[in-house]
Formats: sequence, C-alpha cells, structure tokens
Amino acid sequence: MFQSRDFFLNNGISEFWRLAPELSIVQAALLMVDEDPSGYWATVENRVDQPEGYDAAKNVLLAALRTREVTGKFACYSETSHDSFGNEIVFEVSDTCDPNKTFINVESLRTWLESKGAQLPFFTECHRPSGFRDSLNERYSPKLAAAVAAWESVPSSDLKGTPKQQLKIWLRLNAETYGLVNEDGKPKEKVIEDLAQVANWATGGGAPRKAEASPSENLDEEIPF
Repeated sequence: MFQSRDFFLNNGISEFWRLAPELSIVQAALLMVDEDPSGYWATVENRVDQPEGYDAAKNVLLAALRTREVTGKFACYSETSHDSFGNEIVFEVSDTCDPNKTFINVESLRTWLESKGAQLPFFTECHRPSGFRDSLNERYSPKLAAAVAAWESVPSSDLKGTPKQQLKIWLRLNAETYGLVNEDGKPKEKVIEDLAQVANWATGGGAPRKAEASPSENLDEEIPF
C-alpha cells in the first residue's frame, strides 16, 4: 500500500511507478537494477556510465518479448529522409528495436520473473496480486484470471468490431501469459472462444455503429495464429 506521506521506496524509487500497467524496456530495465527511471530513462541509452546490470537486464527483456514469454508492443527505430519534392518521410528501420518505444506488460513481466525465481525488489516487494489474480493461490484459475483481465483491458466504446471480437484478439495476444496455448505454442481457440463469451458484456449481438461501415472485416483473423 502507498504511505500517506512517503511515496518512495527505501532505495529512492517512486511508488508511483507501481501504478503503471506497462513500462518501456528502458524503464523496466532500470527498475530491475533498482534505479528510478524518473529523469533518467530518456538519456541512459546514450550514457557511458550506465547502471551496473542495466544492459544485461535490457537485453533479457527484449529476448523474453521476442520469444513471447512476456507480452508487449515492439517498436523499431525510425529515420527521417526527404523525397525529391522536399517532403519529409519517416520510416522504420527493420530488424531494430527502440527500447524507449517498446513497451512490456507489467503483470506478464512479474509472472515471468516469478517463474524464473528472480527476486527483484521493485517487482516483488509489497506487490503480490491478491485473491484470484495471485498465481500462488491454491485456488488460482488462469482461465478466470484471463477472462477478467480481458474484460478489464478491452474498452467499452470506440471499438473496431464487436466487444467479443476484441476480447478474442486480446486473449490470443496474451494466451501464453495465462497458459492458454497448445504444445506448439498456438492459442487454444476453443478456450479463447469460451472465455470471450464469458467476458462479453454485449450479449445482445450485433456490431457497434462505428463498425457498420465495414461489415466485411473479420477481426477474428486479425491475429495470424
């Protein structure tokens, strides 16, 4: 819990970082080596005096994200050029990863660190999930946790398609975190379908009005699994 006056951990890291649902690779790596990212994360990549262990932590996180052991969003470095008319063109550099713009889901990171037996203060101290979210609870149900997490993560408005379609997309993207994958690593479609049905709040059927302009879109096929 937050202290009424002191919003910093013993090592000077702001407690407010605990509220973040996702962190950039740089921010997460700094927290892993007990450094507060505030006012630091924007310059650390260009410093010669990086914190001890930072580079290793960053590369471990990138590897875990690439192998889908944790969930997040990749972003490549971008470069700017100009066409023959002088117009600016911004393009991504393939096979690169910008650690400041690549984000990682904090809960999936905690789960992964726990599975590896890594005892890192910021990600373990005073921050165990409670109740049905606690993977160490003897009554823990990954399907229940996944259904609730999907319900909490998908917005109730401005959807592209139906709520159920978006719930299925979220569940596919996070299937590995909740053990909803087959031996070949692909999401269990029957389980995804069942959980999306449980979490679906729009049981009356039909797509939202904003989706009516493109009824041919099949969002279930948007994730290539």
